[in-house]
Amino acid sequence: MGRPSGRALAVVAAVAALVALAVLRPAEPLGIGQPHWAREWGAALPGGGPGCGTGTPGRSTGAPDGSARLTIGAYGYYGPDPRAHEPERYTVSAHLAPGPEPLRLSALRAAVDVYGPHGRGRTASARGLAVRVVTGPASKPVRPGRDGTYRFTRGDDLHLAVEVPADAVCRGDSLSTLNTCDPSRTNQIEDCPVVRLALTAHGLPGGRLVTLSFEPDARDA
Repeated sequence: MGRPSGRALAVVAAVAALVALAVLRPAEPLGIGQPHWAREWGAALPGGGPGCGTGTPGRSTGAPDGSARLTIGAYGYYGPDPRAHEPERYTVSAHLAPGPEPLRLSALRAAVDVYGPHGRGRTASARGLAVRVVTGPASKPVRPGRDGTYRFTRGDDLHLAVEVPADAVCRGDSLSTLNTCDPSRTNQIEDCPVVRLALTAHGLPGGRLVTLSFEPDARDA
């Protein structure tokens, strides 16, 4: 798989047949162990943090009562655009399914960890990241309600967008290489990195949801 060029976000391909989650993987390369959630937030991890090259993604976790679920839909790399004065970016997009009852959430924050294939361990790590609530194919920003909350309902078109900062990447990697597979030309998802996204918010059942771009087989975890 070749490296994406320009500002084009690499197209993702469905891999629902490969994993239990309805997850999308990039058709071309485009990037958390699980401590107690209260200790996982509010700390930047420049250079990927002390866990570079170690750890495994763990498992996805939903709300304790099963009422909410988080699913990664896409993730990818945007090259810098000097004409628009836009830096390079690595963005993770996810969908929040609230369950039968609507959810009103505020103070949304995210943690993102990326793990290289075949036991490479963590290649990037960031905490306390801002979460943008967007809608539609153009990812148009959504404003909160008058009470300061975002309302999530079943079947809505809302998505969450999280950008991974460059200083979260471990030495030897970069934003543009976070999703490099091994071998680079492969049709096996097991040869590609795993992105782990954790979401916290006021009003979220249990306070925290965790999802993986690909749930590794227990033999590889």
